[in-house]
Amino acid sequence: IPLIAVEHQANALKTRSEWLASHLLMRTADAVVVLTPEYRDTLRSRLGKAWREEKVHIIPNGIDTDAFAPVAERRASTGVTIGMASRFAGNKRHELLVEALALLRGDAGDWRLTLAGDGETREAIAAQVRAAGLDGAVTLPGYLGAAALRDWFGTLDLYVHATDGETLSTSILQAMAMELPIIGSDVPGVTELLAEGGGCGTVADAQTPEAFASAFRRVVKDPDAARAMARRARALAVSTYS
Repeated sequence: IPLIAVEHQANALKTRSEWLASHLLMRTADAVVVLTPEYRDTLRSRLGKAWREEKVHIIPNGIDTDAFAPVAERRASTGVTIGMASRFAGNKRHELLVEALALLRGDAGDWRLTLAGDGETREAIAAQVRAAGLDGAVTLPGYLGAAALRDWFGTLDLYVHATDGETLSTSILQAMAMELPIIGSDVPGVTELLAEGGGCGTVADAQTPEAFASAFRRVVKDPDAARAMARRARALAVSTYS
């Protein structure tokens, strides 16, 4: 029976045991699937003599760009709603976004944050929200099924992805398909994706609340650039990741 291995853990986040697993898969699997050329190149460099070029195939994640499509008319609002969809885990930096929102409270306008998903750090983030007195500005809707997730994306003005590393984030691809302005961490797997297609997103200058708050302000203050970036994101999602 042929054995096909799919490498999806971000190379930048792999532990020693996970790198050992990558060595073993390259030796024992009939085919090894990776999601991006950048991932393949890093894997080739790290595995050295264990690398088997003939076994490796690039198959990107794909999304339904008909289902995840721009909403016909966004709700009228004077505020800004920022959202992130991901598992709540240690390598996802939700705490930076909560702190960034606290910094934005002194600005004019109504800034809101919604963090969709579930996982082991969700209760700690909820406690952080309560301690900061942000209960009215931050929502944690939990895990959302496909239809609910599409509706959730439709309520956003900006999509953010704060993380220590990604391979090819489905959530970012969905935000691209929804034609949203995107801000991400400047980390492997995010920086490269947001630079594609002439620039379909922007990255925070550092992994700090201040840098994310600054990035949010920068995008909101230039709506024409934000719309152009979002249109490029949608075009890239349709042409490459559909």
